[in-house]
Parts: sequence; C-alpha cells; structure tokens
Amino acid sequence: MKSKFKIQQILKKYNVENLNLATKDEYKSFVDSGLSKNYKTMPNILKIAHINKDLQNALGLKDSAVFLTKKHFSHFRKERKQEFKQDVSDEFLYKMPKVIEDSTQAYVDMKNNNFFIATPIDNDNLAFLHFNVDELGNFIVTAKKATKEDLNKKEYVKVKANAERNRTLHTAISRSSPN
Repeated sequence: MKSKFKIQQILKKYNVENLNLATKDEYKSFVDSGLSKNYKTMPNILKIAHINKDLQNALGLKDSAVFLTKKHFSHFRKERKQEFKQDVSDEFLYKMPKVIEDSTQAYVDMKNNNFFIATPIDNDNLAFLHFNVDELGNFIVTAKKATKEDLNKKEYVKVKANAERNRTLHTAISRSSPN
C-alpha cells in the first residue's frame, strides 16, 4: 500500500527532467550564494540527493530524487529561522545531501501529509528536513531546529528502512483515508 501523501505540483517537468545530481561544488556554490543572499547567481532548482532506496520503499515514494529550490532555501535561512528559535547551522546546510542519503528512518507527518528526516545536532536538539512529495520527485520545504521531545507528537509516525512497513503507519494511513 502506498502512503497517502498530499501530491504537490510545484516542480516543473522542464526544470527537473534532465537535471543531473548536483556535484559537491555545485551544491556548495548554491549554499554559499544563498547564505550571502546572492540569489541572482543561484539556479532556481538543484537535484541535491536521492533518498535511500529502502527508505523510499518504506515510505511508499514513487521517486527517490530530492530537489531544493532557491525559494525554499531562502525560507529556512538563519536570519528568518532565528525569529522562531529554529535556525540550523550553516554547517548543517552544507551537509544536507549526505544527511538525506544516509538516513534510514523518517517520520510521516499525518497532519500535513508529508514527511521529514530528523538528525541530531547536539545533546538536546535535532535538525528536521521537511519534504513534500511532488509528481516529479520530492522537494525540501524547510529545515529547522527542534527538540527531541518534538518527535513525540501524536501526528508523527516513525518509518524505518530495511524493515516491513510499520503497522502503525499502515493503520494510521488507512484510518485517515476517506472511503
């Protein structure tokens, strides 16, 4: 059974169809430009990673590609997220592709019909990478700092790769589907 994520139509075929995975240098340049607010030199979109195949299957995703748009990157820049005490470090922003590719678990947000990856950033806090599912791939909506306790929200269902689909996820998705 496939997950019941809300399918977005944000990505455009002409932007992503022949887009290769960004090199480390291309991604670094993208982040450098974004951090210095030099948006004119940034491409509108980059393919930055692929979700682990086992995690992709566990989540029921059609595609493993992960895209990051200039618009969404500017949304989670430090100055903006500091207002909410949710800012992640510049170092984390540079590591996002590796974090995505190395992740073997994710959380489905049943309230927002999307998913996120959580990774430790210190003893008390995690970095969340939130993704929306699109017809043409997955894209990062935001990155933010959160406490470990935030994972205890009832609308978050943990999904692990290399294991059968979490029965709780299956049950929760079935119950949330209109019949």
